[in-house]
Amino acid sequence: MRGWALFASSMALAAGCGSRATSAVAPPPALSSSIPPDASPPVLAQADDASAAQARTCVPRQGSIRLYWLENNATVAFDREALACLSDAERAAVAYVTPTLGSQCIPAPSDDDVTSHLDCPFTTALGLGYQCEKKHREFLQHWLGDDAPTHCRLWPETAYTQEMLVALRLTTLGDRLTVDYEGSGTVGPGGKTWSWSETLVFDVLADRIKLESRKMKGTRMRI
Repeated sequence: MRGWALFASSMALAAGCGSRATSAVAPPPALSSSIPPDASPPVLAQADDASAAQARTCVPRQGSIRLYWLENNATVAFDREALACLSDAERAAVAYVTPTLGSQCIPAPSDDDVTSHLDCPFTTALGLGYQCEKKHREFLQHWLGDDAPTHCRLWPETAYTQEMLVALRLTTLGDRLTVDYEGSGTVGPGGKTWSWSETLVFDVLADRIKLESRKMKGTRMRI
């Protein structure tokens, strides 16, 4: 699909640079998140897809809610009940960051020996299937149009070079959606690390959302 360039597979990324492929690389260092926690207990990313809960009655919500964070041991956690109640427009705004940021992604089994999949817990929890595959790409293309990310990266948690989502909060005020997120990156064991935060503002239109502004703090490497 136009505007989407799938990067190397998880095997190629893990292979990185020659003999380095044999060393598992720890996830990027967890940041001391500036996104304030909510009072609700964490829901770890181990249960089934959040879309299974969407049949429940969801009360319309305005305001801010923390959707994703890392536990003290760097384990991915998110608010599954809140994710299940997001509108498609809200899901699209939140999912905007998923093509280029990992969430402790792992290779997933396939029905044959040719196809490979990458299961990223946050992408899956948003009901978008495997990372960078048809369901993921088409949903973002439909809702974001020309604003859809131009690249989608297949970064397993053992990749030599990777960037990871650290925290994310969504604020809904009428037809305006604001996503505040934090990310971190690393190159190799004991190598260079970096971190940044960004605020993304979207306007909700009839059947899509439009990226109105973005403001970044910190440094994000070009990789």
